[in-house]
Amino acid sequence: MDDQQDRDQAPRAALPPIERAIRYLPLIAISNFLIAVPAFALSIAVAYFTFIQADATTKMQIASVWPYVAFETSNRNEQDDPFIRLSLTNKGVGPAHIRGLEVRYRDKPYTQFREVLGACCSDSPETLSVGIGSMLGEVLRPGENVMFAQLDPQKVPADTWSRFDEERLKLKVRICYCSVFEDCWIADSGNDRATPVKQCPADWHQFYGSAELGRMRN
Repeated sequence: MDDQQDRDQAPRAALPPIERAIRYLPLIAISNFLIAVPAFALSIAVAYFTFIQADATTKMQIASVWPYVAFETSNRNEQDDPFIRLSLTNKGVGPAHIRGLEVRYRDKPYTQFREVLGACCSDSPETLSVGIGSMLGEVLRPGENVMFAQLDPQKVPADTWSRFDEERLKLKVRICYCSVFEDCWIADSGNDRATPVKQCPADWHQFYGSAELGRMRN
């Protein structure tokens, strides 16, 4: 009986090191997993906030040089004398590179100012003394207004001037322009908002103002 008790109380033999390691492997794996999950979540959060910050910075940079070009027409000069003027104005906060200008009258595109006058207001437009400027390739500073066509009542017949004073309001003008970051928009005289585009269209009937300016551009 005593021998049996002595055998029961005898210390058990220690497990080999490899078996002990295998025995604790699940606990080690769980511990590593519990440590790795928060670290992974933290890295995802840091990456997300970095992306958000970079996106916000990019948007701020774009906004800081955002151009907005609009077509304008008037029949009075700074001295309040009769004087018709067609122009583009950059109402944005950054420079605008003009890459396209299309002028339509009664839904037909024209490349020259005298062609427009011949279609609406004059039987001999080639004899008229007009002011012409080409906008293609020009860069407009913020707040800058640049003329691309004008009509002085002192230099053209009165009926031609009066007629065009009415018909100029029927012109449809489209402008394509880009920012310094090569973001581009199309502005339409019939719409207050410019439409973002990947690049300026190549199939427009570009308004050069005159045949001479057109040849210079081409």
